[in-house]
Amino acid sequence: MYSSPTTAIRAYNALNSNGSIETQADVQGKVLTDINLVISSETHSVIEKMAINIVVSRDVPKDPEVAELVTEYQRWVEPIANTVIGNITGNITQEPNGHGEFALGNLIADAQLNNTSNLSYGGVW
Repeated sequence: MYSSPTTAIRAYNALNSNGSIETQADVQGKVLTDINLVISSETHSVIEKMAINIVVSRDVPKDPEVAELVTEYQRWVEPIANTVIGNITGNITQEPNGHGEFALGNLIADAQLNNTSNLSYGGVW
């Protein structure tokens, strides 16, 4: 596990009993796993393997090509992203209702049902 004063990153690499590498590189792009394999040119089998977790630094300059691509996609999705699709008129609590359902789960389920119910999107209503 890597850690800093502001974050704890859960990452591991393990060699399983069958010889395969198992890796976990945390979430949200905080860690990348660099896996290196050496493959035999004769048998086409893996003869060496190594996995190293690399903590992703956020203190590097933005790549201009990637930034341009992100800006282009933001323009494409802006009309959708800024469309109001509903309103919440009360509190979304963490208490289950009489059926054991939670308000946030119902909100998500209702949104999914609404998006998939329209016949033009493959819905069944």
